[in-house]
Amino acid sequence: AVVEPLVEVTHTDLSRVVGEREIESLPNIGRNFVDFVKLSSAVAIGRENIGGGPFKEPDTGVGAAAAPRLSFGGQQELNTLVQVDGVDNIQTYTGLPRATPSQEAVKEFRILNSTYLAEYGRALGGFVNIVTKSGQNDTHGSGYYFGMNDALAARSPLVQPESDVLSQHQYGATLGGALVKDRTFYFLNYQGQRREESNGFSQVII
Repeated sequence: AVVEPLVEVTHTDLSRVVGEREIESLPNIGRNFVDFVKLSSAVAIGRENIGGGPFKEPDTGVGAAAAPRLSFGGQQELNTLVQVDGVDNIQTYTGLPRATPSQEAVKEFRILNSTYLAEYGRALGGFVNIVTKSGQNDTHGSGYYFGMNDALAARSPLVQPESDVLSQHQYGATLGGALVKDRTFYFLNYQGQRREESNGFSQVII
């Protein structure tokens, strides 16, 4: 008699795909969808900007204007690879990720942080592949606005009143359709951002 194994051992690709529904539905205060990567295990905010140096870039902007600072499994940010539609989205000189597309222009993205295939072997830490939306035969579009203002928020008891200044506006629109039905499509996206906040300086220097 032949005894069949109870469990078939095969190669497991430990990955997670965040789809369009999750990107549109989950709350995201900065509207940078890559923040959802931090919900995965062994992923944390990168800290390469601390201490300065030629490969230590400061944080710039919020939302899509901010580069994704991700650390997989305690590795440095330089070991994280971010791609957009299969093309490397990292800077040539520093090796750090560039700014990502707008949240409204992304269809899904895939997260790989362990035991992935050799085709993803360029990253020691983790891998994020972003897939953007495309047009279709029918013409569709959207408009959006997200705003925050200190006048609508509670005052922090830990700082001076004039330090709570914040005014952030993110707005944009998308449009997609077909140039030639069933053959050639287009998809356009625009996002603008305005942000004003007070300067904050530590009063304690170590």
